Amino acid sequence: RDAAIARTITALGAGRSVAFRSDDLRLDDADPLHALARAGADIVAAVLDAGAATRVIVCGGDTSSRITTLLGVRSLSIAANPVGNIVLLRAHADDPAVDGVKLLLKGGQVGGVDLFDDVRRLGESEAGSR
Repeated sequence: RDAAIARTITALGAGRSVAFRSDDLRLDDADPLHALARAGADIVAAVLDAGAATRVIVCGGDTSSRITTLLGVRSLSIAANPVGNIVLLRAHADDPAVDGVKLLLKGGQVGGVDLFDDVRRLGESEAGSR
């Protein structure tokens, strides 16, 4: 996991996007949902601690709610509503690395086939407006 996190931080630092799938992870737990959420939260926390990302998409309703809890998110507020039923949320947490991060918690049939690209372009337009 450490090597994957290091590669992720390097890729993000180079301006590339990174995606993890559940079959990328080794889950040695009797509760696979908890193990998946724990692994996801560990990766996201390391990336945020390194300052390598300000936006994160988590797919899966149950998974995303568990990951936000494991990250210590106390509450969420709407940061943007870029298209249709897509809402980008701002995390509020005691951990400064997590506080203020923008999250898209994707469950079910939310978003079209270009959702990830749309969110990336939204971030590019935010960076250009600073």
